[in-house]
Amino acid sequence: MRIIPQRMDVLTRTSHPKHSLLRVLISPAVKVDYAQDQLGRAIYFAPDLASFELALKRGRLRRYGLSEEIIAEIRQWIRNTDSSAC
Repeated sequence: MRIIPQRMDVLTRTSHPKHSLLRVLISPAVKVDYAQDQLGRAIYFAPDLASFELALKRGRLRRYGLSEEIIAEIRQWIRNTDSSAC
């Protein structure tokens, strides 16, 4: 039996299969890692636009140092991804 790697969404604190999440590197530089093959610490986002917008409104993403360009890229990925994929 094959084990599917799980990662936790930083917004909802729920686990999802790694391949269904968006990986954003936060060190050494903040950037979106679509291929999930870069080295460094990262945070993961599930395709849930409502929780993403709520986290932005409440300021929960400030601690990660995400720029406006990265936030727009994450928002666009969430909109393009089917939320039933998780």
